[in-house]
Amino acid sequence: FLSILKKYSSLQSSSSTQILKFEGIESNLLYVIVSGSVIISKEKSCVTLGEEEHFLISSDYSKLEERYIALENTKLISISMHQIIKAIEEAETQNQTKLEILKSKFPETNLESISRMVPWFYQKSYLEKQIIFDEEELANDVFLLYEGEVRLYKTLTTHYKARHQDLNSNASSNSCFVVAIEKNNFFGEEPILDSTKRFFQAVAGTFGARCLVINNEKYQNLKNEFPELCDYLYNKSRKRVLKRTRIMTGTFQRYKELTLRDLLKSKGAL
Repeated sequence: FLSILKKYSSLQSSSSTQILKFEGIESNLLYVIVSGSVIISKEKSCVTLGEEEHFLISSDYSKLEERYIALENTKLISISMHQIIKAIEEAETQNQTKLEILKSKFPETNLESISRMVPWFYQKSYLEKQIIFDEEELANDVFLLYEGEVRLYKTLTTHYKARHQDLNSNASSNSCFVVAIEKNNFFGEEPILDSTKRFFQAVAGTFGARCLVINNEKYQNLKNEFPELCDYLYNKSRKRVLKRTRIMTGTFQRYKELTLRDLLKSKGAL
C-alpha cells in the first residue's frame, strides 16, 4: 500500500531546518515523514515526529495554531484524502489479483492460508527483452510468472563449450538459450534452494512479463508458517532447475545435460 501511496504523493525535502508553509492547500493533506524529523510547536509545548509518522493539515490552514518545523535533511510526502482513497482502492484491486493468482497456483491450499500469503508478494512488470536478473548476481527474490513469457539463458564456460560444439550459443557472449518459462510457473528459485547466486540470466519475452515476487525475507516467513507447502516448493524447484540445466540445441531435438550437482558445484554451492 505504501508503494502505491508514493505514486500519488508529492515529495518535499529540507536541506536545512525550516518552518513548513502550507500556502495553496485546497483540500486536507496528509503528510508522512519518509526520513528525518518534524517538530510540532504550540505555545509552550512541542512534539517531535519521526520516520513513518504522519500529521494532517486542514485546507483551512490559516487557522493553524501550531508551527511545523522540519529539521535538517527531512523528507516528507504529502497526499490528499481523495488520493488516499484511490490508493486504497488500487491496493484492494491488486490484492484481489494476487489472491486469484495464488489460488490458481495452489488450488489445494485453503483460502484463509492463501489470504495470509498475499501481503508477502508484490507485483512487478517487465518490458520486452528487459533483463529481470543476471547470472551470478545475488539471489534475493523468487518469481511467479502470471502473464507473458520469460526466457532463461546460460553462460557457457570454455570447458563446456569445447565439450558441446553443437550448442545453440552466441560465439561472442558464450550465452545459450535454455528454456522459456510459461505463465503460472516459478523461476528464480535459488532462495528456495538455499543458493545465494543466480544459476541463469532471465529476460522478459516478446510481449514482456508480469510476475508476483516474494523476497527472501518474506519467503522465510512463508517457510515458518507453511513448512509443508515450502517442502513441496523445494522439491518442485529442484526438479525444475535440474530440467532447466539441460542445454538445448537450436532445433530442440537434441541436448546435452549438465546435472544439478555439476551446476551447483560450478556456483560454489557444493
